[in-house]
Amino acid sequence: MSSSDQALLAGTVAVSGTEAFPHALRRLKEAFPGVDWQANDADATVALSIDDSLAEGAFRIETTTAPSVAIAGGSLSGVIYAVEHLIANGGTDPATLAVAPGTVSEAPGLAYRTFWTWDHSTNWELSQVGVQEIGVFNPYSKPPGGFLAD
Repeated sequence: MSSSDQALLAGTVAVSGTEAFPHALRRLKEAFPGVDWQANDADATVALSIDDSLAEGAFRIETTTAPSVAIAGGSLSGVIYAVEHLIANGGTDPATLAVAPGTVSEAPGLAYRTFWTWDHSTNWELSQVGVQEIGVFNPYSKPPGGFLAD
């Protein structure tokens, strides 16, 4: 896709919904620091919202060439995933976020995207004192640096 096929968010961009999604705004500011992300009027807009018809973690990004970007998540996490999708695909110019026109919708295969493990039973450094392989209520008996070594 050429840059002429994309909506470009540059200069001052008005962002609505930031009260409910401060992390989304913070990520946009970190990834594209050359854009003036505001909560007031501008030529380009980004709207953040929850859409209860979307599944947990799902999102929809609708972009027009105005440019206007409407981000809807099935939950708070859906909005965050949508913003991360924009960041990952938005180009490398810190002053311009490039967004494909049209609609992008994604939903996770599982309701919750997570990885869970028992840190106290993870043993990568097998020569360490206090190695454990079972239990949930047992004390952590490795030395203080053991967790970091693992």
